[in-house]
Amino acid sequence: MVLRPFEKAINHISKVWAGFNADFFNMTIGVPRGPVHRNGVMLKNTFDSGERSVFYITRDKKAAVAHRDDYPAVNASGVIQEAVGGGVMLMTEGELVTQEEEGLEPRTAVGVSEDGKTVWFLVVDGRNWSYSNGMRYQELGLCFQSIGAHDAINLDGGGSTTFLVRTTPEFTDDRFKVCNWPCDNGGQERAVGDGLLIISNQ
Repeated sequence: MVLRPFEKAINHISKVWAGFNADFFNMTIGVPRGPVHRNGVMLKNTFDSGERSVFYITRDKKAAVAHRDDYPAVNASGVIQEAVGGGVMLMTEGELVTQEEEGLEPRTAVGVSEDGKTVWFLVVDGRNWSYSNGMRYQELGLCFQSIGAHDAINLDGGGSTTFLVRTTPEFTDDRFKVCNWPCDNGGQERAVGDGLLIISNQ
């Protein structure tokens, strides 16, 4: 995630405070596998095959997630301001979604409260037996359930899993720090198709 040019493009007073990788993507051409909306503009509204979902922010600043089957109706309603695609649903309406996949992997996931006013991001390192093996989908769901999330979805994981934070309010070259251990090439960041940023305009 290269944030310096993007941050300057938002406007001169905006600050990126944290960032996460988002949707699965075609690793040959870099296109996300699900929808993308930015600043109220729909850039992509299709999914590829498989269990897919979407995380979105509405124009009235509420967060929500939806299964791919429900996305067309949400999109047609015109409420989406920002959106990225995701993978399997981990929780829906407060209940865990049963998963057949039992693999332990690095994970990135997002959950939302019932009123849409609280968002939780969960980043889990993996593929390093001496440090962290990763998590199963079911375990991710349990984590979100335990903190009070109402709905949650899995985002891209593996070598894409990345979590960075801002270390200073100043616009210095070293203002961002990667706080997890990306598993590609012993900790190297992977170029991803899209991401999620936490931004302030103060």
